[in-house]
Amino acid sequence: PSAALANTRKPTNSPLRPNDPKNRSFCGFEYSDLSEPQNCVLERHCPNGDSDCAHIDPGMKCWDYTQCDAVGMTGTPTKRPTTSPTESPTPSPIRTTPTQKPTTSKPSREP
Repeated sequence: PSAALANTRKPTNSPLRPNDPKNRSFCGFEYSDLSEPQNCVLERHCPNGDSDCAHIDPGMKCWDYTQCDAVGMTGTPTKRPTTSPTESPTPSPIRTTPTQKPTTSKPSREP
């Protein structure tokens, strides 16, 4: 039986040069939305145009030459890990008992 695949985040975009105008393209309902610092977040960056905005809200449009700049932005932090570290080391993966004797007395070239 196959398990259902979970939805994943959209793939990351290819790197842009720091002076690329696409670094200033961001999603918003109106151009004026992007004059608010809280709307200048990496999740709204749309270097590929309007199609990048569909995952946020179908009513948003990609606006060029905004006050936002993707250079140096990082994504929203993810949640903390769900499991705690162990208090003691886990068992060693290394065998503590020797293996069997070699099957041939002379080295061979075969694996």
